[in-house]
Amino acid sequence: MSLVTCSCGCGTVIGVRSRFARGHNNRRRWTAEQIVAAIQRWTGEHHSPPKCEEWEPAGVPRHEFPTPTTVKKVFGSWDTALAEAGVLPLRKRRWTAKLIVVALQRWTAEHGSPPTCLAWDRAGVSRDEFPSTNTVQRVFGSWRAALLAARVVTVREQGWRTVDPAFAHWLAGLIDGEGCFIIRCPADRRVGCSARLTVWLRDDDTAILREIHQRLGLGSIRRQVPRSGNPSCVWVVQSRADTQALVEVLDHHPLRTRKAADYAIWRRAVEVLSAMPRGHRDSGQLFELRRQLKSVRKYRSSTSL
Repeated sequence: MSLVTCSCGCGTVIGVRSRFARGHNNRRRWTAEQIVAAIQRWTGEHHSPPKCEEWEPAGVPRHEFPTPTTVKKVFGSWDTALAEAGVLPLRKRRWTAKLIVVALQRWTAEHGSPPTCLAWDRAGVSRDEFPSTNTVQRVFGSWRAALLAARVVTVREQGWRTVDPAFAHWLAGLIDGEGCFIIRCPADRRVGCSARLTVWLRDDDTAILREIHQRLGLGSIRRQVPRSGNPSCVWVVQSRADTQALVEVLDHHPLRTRKAADYAIWRRAVEVLSAMPRGHRDSGQLFELRRQLKSVRKYRSSTSL
């Protein structure tokens, strides 16, 4: 506190000036550390970070809190100051490339497959935990570039080299035992032809098929409940893109049983379908390949013991 005397020089005391008056506060030099402490104190007292527009009219003592102008002058922006204080609202979270990669990897782990741009939007994910598609594309340039950076692209998108060799050889063995290669050529020409692979397991082995689906990102898993007997589950690969990707994997990790002959014919069917224009109904080649597939499956006794 200081005394204010009369300007005529008589020495009469006419008032008292606080050292915390606004004029004195304007001369105070607020350091970054002091501003951070002030913001954290406000947040603790009000249970939420301060907004710039509510900081000024709140009538806060200026010896305890800096002005918004001071805050912006020291940190460059209000949100930067909140971020330095560790109280930036999540809705204003700044998504860096590293944070986006973590979010994409988290989604993949939770859903068993990498997210598509459309699925990401439709899922209604919390923007506190996941960035918007616009943010992802702005940071990486494209959705695919973000998936590549997060290393969660599917085999269909990046190729067979993304598959762990030990897993791929194990998968080939499973297909040797439980897989079935199918060439579908319906008599009704209005229905499209297809080449598909199915792997059937008991319902209590669904976890195995889910792991395959998660690792490869190919096909789909369906559950079948028969009228009698135990339910089962099946992994089905049949789209053009998925069958082409599976061919890449099995070409480099071949089957070992007689089912390898089935695969060789099925593989040619995949090539025919891949070259066939969409909506094309001429399936003469596929009918012949289906006939060959049935023929090669016939049992032939072995003379060796």
